[in-house]
Amino acid sequence: MSHRYFIRISRRFLAALILLALAAPAHAETCPVKHPALTALDHASMLAAYTASFRGLFNRNPTLAAGSGADDGNY
Repeated sequence: MSHRYFIRISRRFLAALILLALAAPAHAETCPVKHPALTALDHASMLAAYTASFRGLFNRNPTLAAGSGADDGNY
């Protein structure tokens, strides 16, 4: 592989990298509307979400017995 070929490929890669960096937005767009939280992060809401996910994964309810691994409900 010649030195000139390597420089040509390097220049193309650098040009593509610069174009990609310039095409990306400089900052994240923020929504002007403030939306309320869907659910609270209290124990009851978290347990309901955990139980629903557990049912979806294992097709049964968790035992919620302490120390039983994924069944214990300690999210």
